[in-house]
Amino acid sequence: LANADRDDEADSVVIAELSSRPSPRKKPIRRAAEPVDPRLIKAVNAVGGNINQIAKAINSGHSISSLEVLHTLTQMSRALDRIADAAELLTDNARQNEKKEAPE
Repeated sequence: LANADRDDEADSVVIAELSSRPSPRKKPIRRAAEPVDPRLIKAVNAVGGNINQIAKAINSGHSISSLEVLHTLTQMSRALDRIADAAELLTDNARQNEKKEAPE
């Protein structure tokens, strides 16, 4: 039974290692990164900071009420909605500018 467990564990390690590698038949698609408005990066970073603060507080043993967590998550959800709206506007503006600049 111990050998079977070791074999299963070895198989799991091999499967995990193989599944984390890119397929040898498919080359990864590399695209040039599109420029991103620094305001969006700053906004997303702020939300990430909030998530880190919640995790740190919980992991350090501070008692946090469910209401506090819900309130913070609601604020972060609203912030993410505003970020998504801003990103959509910026993308739409960039597409309109590309159409204007494209030769006819």
